Amino acid sequence: MSSQLTYDPRSKKLIRDTLYDFLYQPVNDSFQKRLDTIIEGNSLRMNNAQQHMLYQGELYSMSKAGVVERPTNRCHQDILPHMKDYVEDLDRLNQKEVPYVLGYITQVLNSSESLQDYLKLLPESVHNPLKKLSCPYKHETLKPDRIEAIQEKNHQAIALIKQRMVENLLL
Repeated sequence: MSSQLTYDPRSKKLIRDTLYDFLYQPVNDSFQKRLDTIIEGNSLRMNNAQQHMLYQGELYSMSKAGVVERPTNRCHQDILPHMKDYVEDLDRLNQKEVPYVLGYITQVLNSSESLQDYLKLLPESVHNPLKKLSCPYKHETLKPDRIEAIQEKNHQAIALIKQRMVENLLL
């Protein structure tokens, strides 16, 4: 993915989206595979081939699901513990990790218009997708003490990014 970037909101959105995909596509794929397995098991217990399932009023679908069949399968009693764990894990990711990580990435992008600054502020493990973007070279604009202050204030988000990278390796 190589595109010429100028530092405007669209470019920063591209950088943010690129980093989000890099960090969260593996875990999102893993969650979808897990959901596919749960729904498949539910359909087997219901003696049909539906690719959707209702759980606590929410519709969940397999990755290659077609039209929603009516009536839609409800979550079978045997599947409830698996679905409960799935929803709790997904909520934990979306409530306790993603907002902190995206908040930090947004703060980094708002702090400067220099790719060099972004590379200094973000963990080295996420530099690769940024380097694939073709950005106009700008010298860093942030002083080392400002970079250190931003990193210190956001040590939890930086730790979450590093932890996500390790966890992605295990998927």
